[in-house]
Amino acid sequence: MSKIETIYNSSLITDELNKISSIRPIILTHLTLILNKYHNSTRREKYYDILAGDWLDLFIHNICFAILEGDKHAESCSKIPVVGTLEAFDKLRIQEGWLNHLSYAVAQLNNETFEKLTFEMDKVVIHSSKPSFKDKLLTFIGSKTPGIVIVKPYFKDSRINQFKAFWNWRNFAVFESCKLGFEFTCSVDIEWRNSCSLNIKSDNSLERVIKSLIPLYIPVYLLEGLSRYHSIVSNKISHRPRALYSAQALYGNTVFKLLAAEWQEKGTLLLYHQHGGNYGTDLSFFQEEYEMSLSDVYYTFGWGESKGGTRPMTTAFPKIIKKSNNKILLMCGDYPEFPYKFFYGPMPGTFEKVSQNTVEFVKKIINEKSLFIRLKENNNHYNLKSTIVDLNKNLVFDNFKKTSFSRFSESRLVVHNYLSTSYLETLALNIPTVCFYDAEHTYRFRKQAQPFIDELENVGILHRTAESAAEFVNEVESNPEDWWNSIDVQEARRSFCEQYANFSHEWKDLMEEEFKRILSLDYFKNAKS
Repeated sequence: MSKIETIYNSSLITDELNKISSIRPIILTHLTLILNKYHNSTRREKYYDILAGDWLDLFIHNICFAILEGDKHAESCSKIPVVGTLEAFDKLRIQEGWLNHLSYAVAQLNNETFEKLTFEMDKVVIHSSKPSFKDKLLTFIGSKTPGIVIVKPYFKDSRINQFKAFWNWRNFAVFESCKLGFEFTCSVDIEWRNSCSLNIKSDNSLERVIKSLIPLYIPVYLLEGLSRYHSIVSNKISHRPRALYSAQALYGNTVFKLLAAEWQEKGTLLLYHQHGGNYGTDLSFFQEEYEMSLSDVYYTFGWGESKGGTRPMTTAFPKIIKKSNNKILLMCGDYPEFPYKFFYGPMPGTFEKVSQNTVEFVKKIINEKSLFIRLKENNNHYNLKSTIVDLNKNLVFDNFKKTSFSRFSESRLVVHNYLSTSYLETLALNIPTVCFYDAEHTYRFRKQAQPFIDELENVGILHRTAESAAEFVNEVESNPEDWWNSIDVQEARRSFCEQYANFSHEWKDLMEEEFKRILSLDYFKNAKS
C-alpha cells in the first residue's frame, strides 16, 4: 500500500465532518428503504439507526477517506470482503487492505467498470462469542426479572468493586454480556446486492458513490441473516426490562444493538453514557451526536445539562492510593496507522507532528532519569519509540503489566502528548498533570469548552508546544505539588472537572440512586409521555 499522503489537519476534518453530517440523513433514509424492502417490513429509521448506525457512520467515513486518497491506493483489490457482524467489520476497518479495496471500488464506479468487483465468498459464518466466567458470575448474581439490564458499562474501577456494585443492585438490575455462544452459516444474496447497487441514480457524486456501494457491503446479519439472528437472540433473552443501560455497546456489539432496537420500539428506555474523551469539548464529535440521537436519557461527565434528555452522572472510577515515587510518567496516544474516522485528534499528516513534539519534549527534559514512557509497541508506525531510543538508550518504557491507574499512583507528575481520556482521568484524580498538544493543526474546541481550555492553559496544565511543556516540567518537577496545589491551578482544575471529568469514588451509590429514579413509576410514565 502507498503511504498516506493526505494531511488530515483540523481544517480538512471540519470540512469532511460537515459534509458527512449533511449527507448522513439522506443515506440513512436510503438504507432504511432498502432494508425494509428486502425484509418486507416498515421499520422506522431510528430502528435501523440503532441496528446499523455505527457501521453506517464508519462506512461513510471510510468512503470519504478512499475518495481523498484517490487512485494512489486503487491497487487491484477487486474482491469485496463480506462481513457477517459488526464485530467482524471492526476488525476489517483497521486493516491495510480495506482502504486499498475501497479506493479501487470507488475508481471502478467512477470509470463505469463496476463489473470488475466480485464477492470474496458466497457464504459467511455468523457467530456470537461465549461469555467468560466473570460474565456468567455477574449475570448470576443479578435479578432474574430486572428493571434495568446493563451491557458494557464504562467501569474503570477494580473488579471487586464492580462485583460489589452488581451485588448491591441485584434486586433491580442484571449484567448481560450479550455473548450468546451461537453460530450459523448464511448464504450471501449476491444477485440482490448487485441489482440494488446498479439501480442508483443521483446527481451528487458522493451520494451516488455511497448509495451504490452500500448494498455490496452491508453486514450479512442486517440482510440475509437478520431473520435467523433475531430468532436466536429472542429465544435466548426473552425478558424485556424497563430500561437498558450501556456506555459502549452501540459500537460493534450486534446482540445489544438488536435488543436495543427491538426493546425501545416496545417501550424500554435506552440509557446511554459517555465513555471517554472528546465528548463535550471537540468542535463536533460524530459519536456523541449518534449516541445522543438514540438515547432516551444520555449521561455525560458533567456537560450539557441544559440539553433535553441529557444528565450528568459519574461513571465507575477508582480511588487510588498515591505511592511515593520519582517518576515523570509520559502518556503517549495510541492511534492506528490507517485512518478510519474523522475526528479532532492526531491523524496521518498531524500524527507526525505529535511524534516530533514528543521527541522534542523528551530531548529537553533535564531530569531524564525520572522519565517513564507509556507507549504501546503497535504504535510505532511513525517510528516514535525507535527515535526516542536513539536519543537515549537508557530511557525506561512501560511494559503494560499494570493499568494506567496503577502507573498514575506511582507518578509525581503525569504528562500527556494528546488530549483524550487519560488527561481527564489524571485531572479528576487530582494528580499533577501537564499536556502538550497541536492547537493549530490538530484540535478544535466548541465555544462552550474554550474558556475552560484557556484557563487550563493559563495555569500551566495545557501547553501548545512541546518546548513550553518541557520547560515548565523542568521548572516544577522537583516539587510539582507546590504548583499543583496553588489556588489558581486548583480552581481551574475543579471548574474543568465539573464540566468534563466529574467522576466520583462514590459511583456505586450515585448510579444506584439514578437507576432507582429511572425505575420509579412516575418518572417512567413521564419519560415516555
